[in-house]
Amino acid sequence: MDTLSDVLNSVRFQGAMYGLIDCTAPWGFRMPRAEGHIRLTMVVRGECIIQFVGEADALAVKAGELLLAKKDAVCEFMDSRGSIVMPIEELCSNMPTRGQRLRVGGRSSTVCGNGANGKHHDDGKPGESVAKSGSADCGGGGHRHDVEPGAAGGDPGSAHGDANIESVTSLMLGCFTLDANQRNPFIASLPDVIHLNSDHVGSEAGLESTIRLLTSEVAGNGPGGDILVGRLSEAILVQIIRAYITQIKNCKETPGWLKAIADPQIGSALSLIHEKPEAPWTVASLADAVNMSRTSFATRFASLVNETPIDYLTSWRMQKAVSLLRDGDANVEYIGSAVGYTSRAAFAKAFKKEFGRSPGEFRDG
Repeated sequence: MDTLSDVLNSVRFQGAMYGLIDCTAPWGFRMPRAEGHIRLTMVVRGECIIQFVGEADALAVKAGELLLAKKDAVCEFMDSRGSIVMPIEELCSNMPTRGQRLRVGGRSSTVCGNGANGKHHDDGKPGESVAKSGSADCGGGGHRHDVEPGAAGGDPGSAHGDANIESVTSLMLGCFTLDANQRNPFIASLPDVIHLNSDHVGSEAGLESTIRLLTSEVAGNGPGGDILVGRLSEAILVQIIRAYITQIKNCKETPGWLKAIADPQIGSALSLIHEKPEAPWTVASLADAVNMSRTSFATRFASLVNETPIDYLTSWRMQKAVSLLRDGDANVEYIGSAVGYTSRAAFAKAFKKEFGRSPGEFRDG
């Protein structure tokens, strides 16, 4: 198994894709902080401005582009910097789910269920969930914005009835919930935000097709769709990471584990560690295996991975041990041996140093 696959296979996360959000100018909504989540935003049609509160610069994201954000901050979506931005909880009681579509813009919002043919209910039929009504304080100059149920009619391509299709922006939002107890090199090396433009998306074979299929499944309500949406969202995450690795491969200012796995020699050393974490690796033996001097290898490894080879080896052994403790019933002595420790005491000491608990206490918890 290659290094990226091995690490991603060890990441315990759960993906969730929300329904589509159709926005007619002027519009703006605010999403709360997302601690313990990685957010995914895809612009299906139109364009929008995305602002992370506390950041000076905003991002302009167009149709065919996407954003993967680990950054834990309030996030605002809007058609222009002058638009009023509403808290998302003031626009709808619940985020839309598969087969639903949230419509925002003007003075109204509504969550509409899709029929089997992709049309939206516009007659109050069961399955149509109307947003909360009322007056909400939007902040910023004391402006207020009325939220009223909006008419839900028309084709998905003209999401706001008589609104010009050119003025509609369609977004698809999702997130990946992470295991807070994991210390994974993939998660640690992710930048706060990955923005892939249309050229980046097009450079990763199959990504555009996967996005189109995911969009279709999120908009529809076919049997088995929930499973398919989950699998497709995971596939898109991997494809985004591969596209990002291609972006940073030759960028000197971007160190980190994701760049390290693309480096011919350091990447090979990482592969050896992941293939045989139980092997008695030393800095010298790893350097020899990738045809580098011990000093050059140690220096380059630390500059890319941001930790020493032995620290990385120890950390990865602990992650493998966690997986074995969590998912199997093997005894502690066997697990210690499987990840390279010759005695139960040595393994227990290393494990407690990493997690603050003994292997037995971790399993019991």
